Amino acid sequence: MGLVLRSIGKGAMAPTPFIVVAMVANGVLLVGWRTWFAGAGGSGVNGGAGGNKKGNPLEFMSLLMSLTKRW
Repeated sequence: MGLVLRSIGKGAMAPTPFIVVAMVANGVLLVGWRTWFAGAGGSGVNGGAGGNKKGNPLEFMSLLMSLTKRW
């Protein structure tokens, strides 16, 4: 969607190498870590037997903020 909006805004389609790199980077950053995290679910990280199923979607952000405050 971002590439489509960029093309409309610039009035021309982005170069093919840019599109390929953008799609790969988005795949790794947006899908890769989610796949890894879902795969770790069987070990009790996010919902295995006895796992914590009451996680907040913004829990990671609050953890990051607390770490940066301490640092």
